[in-house]
Amino acid sequence: ASGRSAPPPPRPVDSDSEPVWSPDSKQVAFLRIPASTREFAFGPVREAEPWSIRAASAVTGKGRELWRAHPGRGSAFREMVAENQLLWGAGDRLVFPWEETGWLHLYSLDIRTGAVKALNTPGQYEVEHVALGAGSRDVLFSSNQDDIDRRHLWSVPVAGGSPHRLTTGDGIEWSPTPDSEGKTIALLCSSATQPAHAAILENASTLKDLAPEALPADFP
Repeated sequence: ASGRSAPPPPRPVDSDSEPVWSPDSKQVAFLRIPASTREFAFGPVREAEPWSIRAASAVTGKGRELWRAHPGRGSAFREMVAENQLLWGAGDRLVFPWEETGWLHLYSLDIRTGAVKALNTPGQYEVEHVALGAGSRDVLFSSNQDDIDRRHLWSVPVAGGSPHRLTTGDGIEWSPTPDSEGKTIALLCSSATQPAHAAILENASTLKDLAPEALPADFP
């Protein structure tokens, strides 16, 4: 009866980040990290209020939860090294990192059904540098799978399948960047005798230095 308007609803204190547009620009997906009193705690945070993946319509503005991490192991979000923590792949699949097994692996979420599929075979290894391949059909990543002391490049379809190892040897390869046609991948590599330098991988088989003359001839 006082004539005063109702107070606005309380604003959420959760953290929404890592937005990524759908290819048709009708939706945007993002991460929601719940607020926590342990946010600035020193030491490892193994568990937290589970994080989630959400989507909002650019037409109606309405949002919905697509997926939520399980309580316990994997409930605290861990980042991969990538331009964005959510990658919108072909077939309306979102690729994201998750420590469900205690190791950082990649997973694919079908936003139409809500089904989640592991893109990596089980094992004690980490996925690190991640990027979508040409046409967004595959995801490229570096990993120490089968070679715990090094990083090599791998690829796997965003819809799931057997990961394919792209590079081998005694060196380290990381930061894959595909060309628009999917025939060449630019990357960084190093070895016990060579510092980090740029190279290209042609047809997923031949590794060539981009500028071999950049390394001085008298380099020890």
